[in-house]
Amino acid sequence: MRRNQIASAPYGVWFAGTISSQLQEQAGKWKVMPLPAFEKGGNRASNCGGSVMAVYKGTKHKEAAIAFIDYLLNTEEGELMQINKGIFPAYKPIYEAKVFKETVPYFGEPIYPFFAEIGNQIPVFHRGPIMLDAGKVFGDLVPKVLEGQNTDKILDDAAKDIASLTGLKAGE
Repeated sequence: MRRNQIASAPYGVWFAGTISSQLQEQAGKWKVMPLPAFEKGGNRASNCGGSVMAVYKGTKHKEAAIAFIDYLLNTEEGELMQINKGIFPAYKPIYEAKVFKETVPYFGEPIYPFFAEIGNQIPVFHRGPIMLDAGKVFGDLVPKVLEGQNTDKILDDAAKDIASLTGLKAGE
């Protein structure tokens, strides 16, 4: 990316913080857009992950941990901290905050309302009991496809790998 050889980076909203902090010299050269659709008029929104804030019930400093989460989610300073680091807040009341709606100088546009709207378009996806085992296999598919490897062979190998990891038969 530093060599100006990449035209796009189809990543999640969190990547906005990565780009803006690691490629400061490219400020103003990046914009955000929905993912491309696989078919005309098809879905252009996706999620594979999420945001969770939890406090382990056995922690020694439970009250401090809860206070920190409260600070992040319910104070302007906490909201600013998240947004200034490129963290897309999962707590929807923050979407009404002035800072959430402001133009992000690096991108020259207000990216967070855009991503909030995209988030409303993500279809429900039930991952199922084998998703954790299959997730890495799926992730390994993309580079192979981009390298031009045979798609049928890649998918066949992936099915065999998933079968091996889960004890299922390929094709079930």
